[in-house]
Amino acid sequence: MTCERFGPWETIHAGLRPAPQCRFTAVADVSEQMVLDARSKGSWTSGGYSASLEAGPGSRLIAYRGRPHGPFIHPQANAPEPTNMRVRLVHGFALLCTGLLAGAFGYGAANLVPTFNAVPLEMRLSFHAELMKMNGITMQAAMGASILSSLTLAVLTAGRARLLAGAAGLLALASFLITRFGNVPINGRIKQWALTSAPADHAEVLRRWELFNNMRTLTALAAFVLLIVLAVGELRAAGRSVHDR
Repeated sequence: MTCERFGPWETIHAGLRPAPQCRFTAVADVSEQMVLDARSKGSWTSGGYSASLEAGPGSRLIAYRGRPHGPFIHPQANAPEPTNMRVRLVHGFALLCTGLLAGAFGYGAANLVPTFNAVPLEMRLSFHAELMKMNGITMQAAMGASILSSLTLAVLTAGRARLLAGAAGLLALASFLITRFGNVPINGRIKQWALTSAPADHAEVLRRWELFNNMRTLTALAAFVLLIVLAVGELRAAGRSVHDR
C-alpha cells in the first residue's frame, strides 16, 4: 500500500498483514486522518503508524508521522494513485483557467482602460460596445471554468488544500458576480450611448465601471495566487519526500 505525498504529508510506503485490497484515496487533513478504501476489517500497527480498518469504501485510516519498521512494502508501492492523478489534473486545469481570467482582466485594467480614457468619447463608446460583445462569451466561459475547477479541487482534497481551493473558487465566483451585477448593466447603457449620445453624468457612470473592473481583477488575481500557493506547497512537500527516501 502506498500513500503519495499531498500537502504537508510525507510519503508513506507500508503494507498490512493480512493485506486487504485497499488504497489511499485522499491525504490532507490537519488532524492527520487519511481516507482509505478497504474490503476487510482489522488493525495494524508498525513503527509509529497505527490504523483501524472497517469494511466498505470510505472507511478511516488514522496514521501518525514516523517511519515503519520491517519490509512491509506493497508490490504496487510505486504505482501512481488514480485519485492523486485526478487531483493533479483538476489542479492544473484550475490554475490554467484562473490564470487566463486574471491575465485577461489585468490586461484590460492596465492597458484597455487607460486607452479608453485617452481617445475621444465617441470612439471609446463604439469600441467598448463592440468589445463587450466578444467578452460576453469568452470571459463568462473563463469565469465559469475557474469557479467549477476550483470548487471541484476543493471537493477532491481536504484540510489546508481544501481551504485554499475553496477560497479560490469563491473569489472566482466573486469576479462573476461583480461582472454580472456591476459591469454588465453599465455595458448595456454604453451600448445605447454608442447609438445615440452620452448623458451628462456619463463620466461618473464610466468611473463606476472602472471601479467594478478593478474589483473583479483583484478577486481573479487573488484566486490565481491561492492556487499557486497550493501548487508550491505540493512541490515543496514532494521535494522533502524525495529527500527523506
